Amino acid sequence: MSTYKVFDQNTYNALPNLAAKAEYLLTCKISTKDAVNCKSVEFEPCLQAFVGELPLPIYCHGNGNQTIQKAVYWLKTQALSKPQQAQGV
Repeated sequence: MSTYKVFDQNTYNALPNLAAKAEYLLTCKISTKDAVNCKSVEFEPCLQAFVGELPLPIYCHGNGNQTIQKAVYWLKTQALSKPQQAQGV
C-alpha cells in the first residue's frame, strides 16, 4: 500500500521551479475527474488528472488508470527538466 502526502497549495507555491513542483506532485495522490473542457467526438468519457484541486494538463479518453499513468509520466518528465525552465505546472 502506498502512502501519499496530502497536497498543500502553500507548499506547492513555495517551491522554486517546475522540476521541484513536479517532484512534489509525484509524492501526492493523483486522481481524475470528468473533463469539462475536453473536445471529443468519441463516446468514451474524457478525464482530466488532478492532484488535490490542482488540475494537471493531462486529458485521456478511457479509464482513470490510463489518465493517472499519463500524468505520472508527464510529471516525471517535468521533474527531470532544467530548473530555469517555466515556473508553473
